[in-house]
Amino acid sequence: MQRAGFTILELLVIIAIIGILASIAALNLRPLHNEARAAANDFAGSVKQARGRAMATTSAYRLVYVAPDRVVVQWRRACGGSETWTPEARFDLELRDGTTIDGLADGAQLLCFNSRGFTDQSPTVTFRDAQGRTASIDVFAGGGVRGP
Repeated sequence: MQRAGFTILELLVIIAIIGILASIAALNLRPLHNEARAAANDFAGSVKQARGRAMATTSAYRLVYVAPDRVVVQWRRACGGSETWTPEARFDLELRDGTTIDGLADGAQLLCFNSRGFTDQSPTVTFRDAQGRTASIDVFAGGGVRGP
């Protein structure tokens, strides 16, 4: 009587071959992940959240560049005036893996959304990752975001 099936040795060889092929594929797909593009998408999300919060609370929300890898969100009653800004830490953006924002001075206000979700600025914000790749986000006065 003949048995049908595989021996344990044959199964181990097949599993080893699949493991080797999977690790080669993973190493080849790794360069497809672009940290600059991921940072730009994260920034676009922060912009959309700040704008939505400004409209929902009828307050002004602004994004401020505080370090090459950090943007903070603050709010107050209106964009203009002398009232102090209150931090809104849950919307702050901290970039990861050596990604930075190009060409801004510390403390620079990137944009301020009024209670209707509009801003008087239309910045283009550029991100650079550790490999030198860049990605840009355009923010429009009406609150729209265009990016990678």
